[in-house]
Amino acid sequence: MRTIATLFSIFLLASCTNNYGDTNTNDDAINKKAIKNDNTVTTNIKNNPLLEDNSNPLIFNKINSLITYDDSQDKVDIKHDNTAISINLFGDDESDITLMMDGSVVSKGLDGLFNYTYEVDLQSALKRINVFANDADRQILILPATTEEYPSYNAILFDDSGFLHTYEFEVAERDCGDIESITTNTKGDSNAIQVTDNTGKNCSTRTYLIDGKYLKEEPKSLSFTDIEAKYDENTHKIFTFDVNADGIDDKVIPSINDENNNTYQGDDLIVYLKNTDGLYRLSLETTNFTDEVGWFLYDIYPSANHSGFILKIIYSPRGRSNQYFYFSQKNKDWRIEKYISEGTLITGEDYYCIENNNVALSEFEYATSATYSESQFQSLCPPPPTKYVVKTDQAEILDEKFESRSKPNYYIKGDLIEAFDQNEDWVKVAYKNNTKFGWIDKRDLSPVAD
Repeated sequence: MRTIATLFSIFLLASCTNNYGDTNTNDDAINKKAIKNDNTVTTNIKNNPLLEDNSNPLIFNKINSLITYDDSQDKVDIKHDNTAISINLFGDDESDITLMMDGSVVSKGLDGLFNYTYEVDLQSALKRINVFANDADRQILILPATTEEYPSYNAILFDDSGFLHTYEFEVAERDCGDIESITTNTKGDSNAIQVTDNTGKNCSTRTYLIDGKYLKEEPKSLSFTDIEAKYDENTHKIFTFDVNADGIDDKVIPSINDENNNTYQGDDLIVYLKNTDGLYRLSLETTNFTDEVGWFLYDIYPSANHSGFILKIIYSPRGRSNQYFYFSQKNKDWRIEKYISEGTLITGEDYYCIENNNVALSEFEYATSATYSESQFQSLCPPPPTKYVVKTDQAEILDEKFESRSKPNYYIKGDLIEAFDQNEDWVKVAYKNNTKFGWIDKRDLSPVAD
């Protein structure tokens, strides 16, 4: 998708320029019978000699969870506290997993992790499902995996932001009992999951990678000082404004890609939402769409209704080509609500193409206008007006950071203003005899034909 869009921009610019026994004592696991793991043992194995070489061990202890199987829908439900996990089964080795917190879906579509084939029946498999939690509010769900010589499991790390990582591990001995505790660590060369059974025995395990990453412990919430230390000011820029309309300023952090100095330092785009306790939680980690040569980050703007933000990137080698990405959030899922491309054709005509995508970020495609002819650009992508009239009683002029000035400045109803820059939410205007500039909410204005 990115390549197509870049080619499109270049075109325009060039034109213009095996079995294992049951170990769980509960026998009712099917036909909507509940399995309740209520023999939880809190096992502290932090000082176990086998972990002496591991730094920062993370200990997850088994928690009570209610597990039911609905044979009419071939679905497994796991519930505890405010958490619900649904597993839709498709045959013996495929599944689709959904995670809900407080009744809202936070992750869905995780597939292929409940696979218990090689003569292991469903009832035995269900008894091996368990949830483990640690002090940092992270949890691990283990599901039976395809077994050959020893019992194997898929482990899914998650918290209330969604699924984080997936792993497969094997308990490489036959006399290990029920798993009561799981230990991982953050040391890069350790890469292991270790388990302790209900007798306190540390069982031999082997860990395999599934999604390309081992467990890496990150603080669940960060202070602003933590964020400043984590993101160097020479490589990242921190924008501060409310992005989820809760009245609290959040942090949007892209990599610094400087067109003037031709500096490219990655395509990071990270969003931290501020909690009422003053700490920030990671909400989004994605791309800023500058991964192709020639594209640079221009700016990030708040949305006028404080629900999301606007990312602007520019193509620098020659000519003029800009792209705008309108990020928004729905049920904690980030989306691209709108995409805009603008530039100049070989004829000298400006174009301004609006695509109202409103799709999940993972499904976003933005090269529809790459197939347009010059005549279509002129009819489908007319440039926005450059003059506006104030339609409300007064239109406040915000400063360059989109904040109110200590002494507010306004245009009043009926005033005619000229746009020095604009997007779908904001118009940049001059005032005080063109000595100062600021931004006005476009909802306060009506366009005037040029």
